Amino acid sequence: MHRKILVIGGTRFFGKILVQELLQRGHHVTLATRGNTVMPVDLNERLAHIQVDRGDAAAMHAAFSDSAGFDIVYDQVCYHPLDAQIACQVFLGKVGRYIMTSTIEVYADQYPQGTASAQEDLIDLQDEHISLAFPWRDAAFAEANYGYGKHQAEAYFTQNAAFPFVSVRCAHVYAAMDEFTGRFAHYAALVQQQAPFAYSAGMGKTSFISAPDLAAYLLWIGEQNFVGPINAAGRGCFSALDLYEIASGQTVPPAHLLQAQLDAHAPSNLSPFDYPHDYVVSTQRATNLGYVFADNQAQLTRMFGVL
Repeated sequence: MHRKILVIGGTRFFGKILVQELLQRGHHVTLATRGNTVMPVDLNERLAHIQVDRGDAAAMHAAFSDSAGFDIVYDQVCYHPLDAQIACQVFLGKVGRYIMTSTIEVYADQYPQGTASAQEDLIDLQDEHISLAFPWRDAAFAEANYGYGKHQAEAYFTQNAAFPFVSVRCAHVYAAMDEFTGRFAHYAALVQQQAPFAYSAGMGKTSFISAPDLAAYLLWIGEQNFVGPINAAGRGCFSALDLYEIASGQTVPPAHLLQAQLDAHAPSNLSPFDYPHDYVVSTQRATNLGYVFADNQAQLTRMFGVL
């Protein structure tokens, strides 16, 4: 069945792949963006574009006031509760199902050492205090509090949305192309430079998912009818050292390893994804619903081969 779908964001990374897949399946897609990024595909009879700042309440109301509504909204760029508040107001009575892309980082403050993996019910958002007075519109504040901002956005939707709501708590996303964070290129650069690899004593493992696999998962979620939080992670968890060894294609010689001397008063010199203990998410809910995630090992190997 062809649907009317709104994607807020969706011009890069896994969002771009999601838009392309939705169009290939014959859905009618509207992209809502600020217009600062090149469109992922050409506009046509099944792809429309609305240029709007999703953080501007007046602009959002004006952009969607005459809309008949959407079967699904995929919100790729909801970073804090002020954005969620606007969405709850603008799309009241105008959406069949609202799917927000969240993050593994919502578990950061709740993840106790020794936890095998974070399940969705580790966090209770029903009684969460929502901090609307925080300076969420300040870019530096929002970036520094990224995980908490997503946590607060989820809480706002959970407590206030008058429509079916899903939050997709994504593991760390990787891609050979369009990986704008540079976190994985860091490992490739260390290998190319034959530089020593600094690691923490804990060497905890964490969860990952490829951009194409996340897009496929979001597509699948849109075809289901469940609500609430659900984790997203490929099979296999890896430590920072694991990633370095995948990037190098071999077991790293001890001469290239350097246990970091961590100073609480100085910036860390650790590589991205270096955790003092495991920080992984459970995908049991998705498995129980019938979804099978792809394996990470081969995809990470291919990615590092082209970085």
